[in-house]
Amino acid sequence: MAGKALRRRILADVLSKGGAEYLFEQIASGNTLTALAKEYDCSRQYLSTSLKTIPEYGQALSKARQEAADALVAVSYTHLTLPTSDL
Repeated sequence: MAGKALRRRILADVLSKGGAEYLFEQIASGNTLTALAKEYDCSRQYLSTSLKTIPEYGQALSKARQEAADALVAVSYTHLTLPTSDL
């Protein structure tokens, strides 16, 4: 039963912070599910499973991960193409 109470608390908290938009902003800006899970004192896997019970949250996580990956590639590419005098 404790697991269900924690899941309800997580989902209520995420909703109060903005729901899918909040999740998208957190992950797309570089925050990790591991860091978020620490806030709830649970594992990354438990948080992920709990969030994915809401389809909109699962979609937001997927889109945010893609956004974060694209940003990382862009930053890496910028560093690779800078003249050595700028480094």
